[in-house]
Amino acid sequence: MPGLELPNELISIIIDYFHVEKPTLKICTLVCRDWIAPSRFHLLHSICVHERDIDKFISLCTSPFSTLHHARTFELEGSPDQRYHNNPGLNKLLTWRSPDGQRTIATVLPWLENLSLRYLSFWIFSNGVKWGLARFRSLRKLSLKNVIFVTRDQLSTLLSLLPRLEVLSLADIEVWYEGARDPAINTLIPKLHTIKLKNTPRGILDLLIPCRSLRVFHLCVLSFSERAFTCGEEVGRLLASAGPSLKEFCAHAQKSKLWSDDDHTSIDLRSIDLTKNTCLRRISLHVMYGLYLPFLRQLVDAASLSASFVPTLQSLEVTYAPRLSTNWETFDILLQLPYFSALSELKLYMADDASVVSSMENTGEGSEAHTILNRETEEFAGRLPRCRARGILRPVEWYAHRHTHF
Repeated sequence: MPGLELPNELISIIIDYFHVEKPTLKICTLVCRDWIAPSRFHLLHSICVHERDIDKFISLCTSPFSTLHHARTFELEGSPDQRYHNNPGLNKLLTWRSPDGQRTIATVLPWLENLSLRYLSFWIFSNGVKWGLARFRSLRKLSLKNVIFVTRDQLSTLLSLLPRLEVLSLADIEVWYEGARDPAINTLIPKLHTIKLKNTPRGILDLLIPCRSLRVFHLCVLSFSERAFTCGEEVGRLLASAGPSLKEFCAHAQKSKLWSDDDHTSIDLRSIDLTKNTCLRRISLHVMYGLYLPFLRQLVDAASLSASFVPTLQSLEVTYAPRLSTNWETFDILLQLPYFSALSELKLYMADDASVVSSMENTGEGSEAHTILNRETEEFAGRLPRCRARGILRPVEWYAHRHTHF
């Protein structure tokens, strides 16, 4: 008796359940011919290639049996100790053409949505590289981490080649020569709605101004004793250009493990003006030494001067409570003013005393660490009686030694 033949739609639904289980997906490819394509869709959804293996990857691209076209995410990674040297792999990949001249890396990966580059450098931005980048029609997300640009215009050129970009992440990038911005290079990205920055050098954000489509902005500053937060005004200009489009603002100052407890990393929130962003819904502040009250008061003052003000902020998150040197009574009163009248949650991350709790292996319910944090949470809630009476207080246990990333 012949086996039951399932419709392709049902096969896809079955295989979708195993989308994160690679061993199972590999077995599925061996069941029958109809199971190969939906299994490979998940198996090859994300591809990571080291620069030293770029020739092997290109040989796959030339194969008539290649199934690389399923990829949605492609990550090219160089060697950290070689990123100060020329990286031929990136140029080779972007300028590659098949022997018949019909295929490029963009046609091999026609549905690519997310491009990630790590530990690479842009020494020469040839016309071939520009041409190769511009062919990625479906690219929506770009992530650059530990990437070196010789000049700021190289980064500007890169962004100008991706006009459909929606999400941009820049982490620990370097620009060796800032130079004057070339007005001929237009980096206006009309669909860019999310920007995530970590340790971005001065002058980079100005490349993105104006960004009227920006909805989500995340800023992370990693602590170094000799480095100060210097791009506050740039951040302010970028966010001002977004205007009412901006819905979410997050600021995070992360202490480097290389420095002592005396390293008071901070972001001067006063230099970041959100008064033009009149439709904000979420503000998240993860800054241990930030000046919260002046930052929040400028929002209150701007709202009081506007005849057409409509409250929109729904969520305010503050980490490191109650260890912040803030006048909590003033904070409690401030949050009762019209700007915060739509607030539905004040999420306070009750950070542990890392020197005590990090030595405790168990931080689960009923543990000593849990008991200590619960007691502190209850005591701290008493400092915000008005917020508690409104029912918006949301204390959250937060073990600092477990959260080191933005």
